[in-house]
Amino acid sequence: MEQMKTKRFALLLACILCTTVVVLLYGDPSVQPSLQTIVSETHSRISSWKASQVRKEVARGPDPDEKYLKRLGFHTEKTRLYPTSRWFNITLPVFVTALSQSDSPYIHGFLKSFQYYFINSLLIIYDLGLSPSDYSLISGVCNSTNCIVRNFDFDAYPSHVQNLQLFAYRPIIIQEVLNQAGAVIMMDVQYIFTSGDIHTIINRAEKDGIVAWPINQPTSALTHPRMFDYFNTKQEKFFFHRMVQPNHIVLYNRDIVHSKIMYYWVKCALVPNCIAPIGAQNSGCRFDKKPLYRYSGCHRYDMSALNVVLGLMSDFSSSHYSAREEDKFFRLADIEKDFTAEVDKNSTTFPDSN
Repeated sequence: MEQMKTKRFALLLACILCTTVVVLLYGDPSVQPSLQTIVSETHSRISSWKASQVRKEVARGPDPDEKYLKRLGFHTEKTRLYPTSRWFNITLPVFVTALSQSDSPYIHGFLKSFQYYFINSLLIIYDLGLSPSDYSLISGVCNSTNCIVRNFDFDAYPSHVQNLQLFAYRPIIIQEVLNQAGAVIMMDVQYIFTSGDIHTIINRAEKDGIVAWPINQPTSALTHPRMFDYFNTKQEKFFFHRMVQPNHIVLYNRDIVHSKIMYYWVKCALVPNCIAPIGAQNSGCRFDKKPLYRYSGCHRYDMSALNVVLGLMSDFSSSHYSAREEDKFFRLADIEKDFTAEVDKNSTTFPDSN
């Protein structure tokens, strides 16, 4: 394919040069263009050809079906944006998590820690395919007006979203709630809450639209090279762009979040070749490769897509939306150390968060 493109370009250039020579030799001197004009027109045609190739490169990654985007609040007559379109009489942001069968060891501790620190906040739990016993457990704990269990409607989205290892469901869930409530704290169930003091983070997120916590790796190290192609950008631009994690992130549905972040993140999640390029895998990472910004061999799917979008939006600087480590109000759960559950699973103790 690349050879054919090169041949076409060479043929086009040869035709332009031949035409120029014929005009100079045999054309009417009174109407012959100047050499400067010829050079200018030649450059213009070459630039136009290159631009057309760029458009083709962008077009090779197909957009998702319009119906999916409209369902999620895009391409509609009236866009819902914070603060005019939001849930009232509800403490914002709304907390959101998603549970599958593999998350069952963490469910009880997550729910208890949430109710311990955020008794006046709303938690929405998305069911990604829980077992009947796990669903019963959740229903027993999440039995108040401040806790809602929702079934994620996989049938409403492309089939690849059902592959939970791709995490394509996460940006979709975030967008669903953003479009309804106006503000979201997405938190994976593998974390427990350690503080209820979130005012600093909330104030910043409400102003800027997004706050997330960075990791040490740059985006280039954990993103399959073909994903950069899909976004029509270059891997080297992300060599020093620090990734942030989508499994604990705060978002307000400001215009910049809706149109510059969520729109492109969701679009990628809805297209299998974008979120999971051919050859991508989430294991076998080689972090010993140097320089450290080289591709490690591991792709982080929705996380990779989010950070490519953020890098393009923020001129490849993550400082605009990165939170400090000391502002965390959560940590990874340790089932044995962080909490102990009684046989009836109605009591949980939370030790010092240090």
